[in-house]
Amino acid sequence: MPDKLRVAFAGVHRSLQTTPGGHNWGSAFAPVKEMQVVAVYDAGRETREQSCATWKHVWGDIVPYGDYERMLDEVHRFS
Repeated sequence: MPDKLRVAFAGVHRSLQTTPGGHNWGSAFAPVKEMQVVAVYDAGRETREQSCATWKHVWGDIVPYGDYERMLDEVHRFS
């Protein structure tokens, strides 16, 4: 079985609901079994936390970041 594609989202303010909508990447990718969201970046702490909580049932624990460059560095390092 091939490894899942690891994905990190930036700007998750439109992915706070599980219903499909404009630019809701969470709802668009939730049915894709070949991918795993591992991290999210957003400037707002509450938005990051809400996004992780919203999608935990799909991807498990998602690491929230308030620093975009750090997210890219760490996600890349652990891939």
